[in-house]
Amino acid sequence: MMLILLVALWTTLTTARGTSIGHFLHRMMVEIPAAAMNATTRGHMLLAALVFGITCMVAWFGEADGLRMLGMAVPDAAAWATTFEVSAYLDVIAALVATSAAMRIRAVSIQLRAAITPLFRRSVGKPRPRSNRHSGHPKSANDDEDGALALAS
Repeated sequence: MMLILLVALWTTLTTARGTSIGHFLHRMMVEIPAAAMNATTRGHMLLAALVFGITCMVAWFGEADGLRMLGMAVPDAAAWATTFEVSAYLDVIAALVATSAAMRIRAVSIQLRAAITPLFRRSVGKPRPRSNRHSGHPKSANDDEDGALALAS
């Protein structure tokens, strides 16, 4: 059944070139698997060789019993891989997104400070401008007392 589906998809892929379905199938059946294969490292290949070697040794030395044992281990391995709740994965993803956003915000603020501070710095050797502040409101000419006593009278 799966072989028939695969042959049907490949036939559709080759006959529907240039259409939106053809582009979609090309992306799903060619580009994404190629990108995944391109991302494999030596560590991935070493792990695959190790698992394959252990499986072959168990099948060789255990004969029929080894194959039965491997067949019984597959559901347990799948259950072990899925024991983590989806919420744990979502928490990790949310933490990574928050950290990434915080780092971007920090980097942007650093770049803005670096761009803005030269605009507000005074040049070397130029005196600082004096402040021309006065105290709020001018005093009356006939006011001899200042502060609260003047208001009380």
